[in-house]
Amino acid sequence: MIELSGMGVSSLKRCLIMITSGFPFGISETYIESEVVFLKDSFDKVIILPIELNPGADMMRTLPEGIEYYNVSQKRQSVARTGDILGGLRNLVSPTEFYKWDKKEIGSDFRKRMFFEYFCNRSQRSYGECVKVLDRIDLSDYDSITVYSYWFFATALVGVMLKEYFLKKCANVKLISRAHGYDVYEDRNALNYLPLRRFLLEKCDAVYPCSDVGTEHIISRYPEYADKVKTAHLGTVDAGLGMQSDDGLHIVSCSLITDIKRIDKIIDILEKIEKSGNYNIKWTHIGDGNRRPELEKSVRTRLKKTEAEFLGNIPNNEVYDYYKNNPVDLFISTSKSEGLPVSMMEAASFGIPIVSTDVGGVCEIVESGYNGQLLGERASTDEFADYIKHFYNMNKSERAFYRENSRRLWEEYFNAGKAYPDFFSTPALSRS
Repeated sequence: MIELSGMGVSSLKRCLIMITSGFPFGISETYIESEVVFLKDSFDKVIILPIELNPGADMMRTLPEGIEYYNVSQKRQSVARTGDILGGLRNLVSPTEFYKWDKKEIGSDFRKRMFFEYFCNRSQRSYGECVKVLDRIDLSDYDSITVYSYWFFATALVGVMLKEYFLKKCANVKLISRAHGYDVYEDRNALNYLPLRRFLLEKCDAVYPCSDVGTEHIISRYPEYADKVKTAHLGTVDAGLGMQSDDGLHIVSCSLITDIKRIDKIIDILEKIEKSGNYNIKWTHIGDGNRRPELEKSVRTRLKKTEAEFLGNIPNNEVYDYYKNNPVDLFISTSKSEGLPVSMMEAASFGIPIVSTDVGGVCEIVESGYNGQLLGERASTDEFADYIKHFYNMNKSERAFYRENSRRLWEEYFNAGKAYPDFFSTPALSRS
């Protein structure tokens, strides 16, 4: 085992093992693209292990030179997860070592117990797949290893097991995890339950929610771990300012099309505006989901004056190109739950004002009367429509005020050039 005494900090070689869901394969986790360029500045070796892919998944991203990545998955996810469920049924008789941590919270709730066992089996399988890859890589030259889970969920439990794996090989091993939305707020889960919260906090050296609201939520539930939990904002790259329309109003939304995002409510809002007067409005939605055909049909049926388009899932660089080359006046979100949306950071970087429900960490990127408007989680169609009409009737100088402030707020808190160097200088990640 490597000992560190007597060695200068500057001479230490550092390795980062980053555990993701799918990045850099496919088009998931696009927000990591802004962060990954900073990894090599802080670590001598970087290995990315996505754990939720199908074998043979397409590599869609261009990574900085020297970053290694491996698709560890050995079976199609549908097959593997069926096995995880069956393993969970077996564990009802012989519980895993983790069960003692959640036994009281699970109680007699069979659904929670099955979800817990499935979660543990899924994570243990993924850990085994990671080890089969890592066993082939010689890391003996590295003085420290940091395991970095991008999510405070299955990747974090895999991270716990990998930390134990590496402690047999290296004296200095740390485990850190980010935390976002579904992996922070229990009510985002149908069972109002997330497995192994206390265990993961115990085993992680640091947990970094992407918003102050997320940090406050975790600390309020687990105050004994407050010293481990600290906000670390995500960031987006600077592609310059966008344009505003010469006339009319161009509204953009950007998210998956899921029930929680309530994209159908945007159609309700636009229909309400159409019926209240003559407005020249275009709406563009970026993102996809299984309800897209239904929503497109609803647009054709209900919106008679509004130009609407669905761009589907497009690569992150194309989202930036769209904002750069098309006038966009207002970003809209009607979601009923969020972490702190990277889609809003991207919009704000181009100087686009935002109107949104006040959920999760959205209040950290939208300030009413400054760069847009926050409305209540249960804001009505009328409230959204009234604000959009109010914004529509602003003159150019009034709109410019909101645009300048949106860009200014982004520069201060969400510029990747500041956010990620700050993140990697935190005690759990810095060279000191």
